Amino acid sequence: MDASTAAALLGISEYSTERQVKSAFRQMSLRFHPDRSSGDRLAASKFHLLVEVRDFMLQHIAVNSEKALGPLQYGATTTNGFTASTDVGDYA
Repeated sequence: MDASTAAALLGISEYSTERQVKSAFRQMSLRFHPDRSSGDRLAASKFHLLVEVRDFMLQHIAVNSEKALGPLQYGATTTNGFTASTDVGDYA
């Protein structure tokens, strides 16, 4: 599954935010939850697919957020050759 397919199943853009994914999932889950769709034999399968799609999209957002941050994390070297430090004594 790719992001565009997953997003299309939720009726959102592949560039949606976490909040938009969760909102779309809530709306869709109300339609396809097995407890609310007693007449639909495939309701459980549809609901489980929605859960997988939601989880995929949230993971996709998390991975892309990490990529956007880049290598600048504690202890990482910046592009200027400086090293990040959390020791306050370094600045005294």
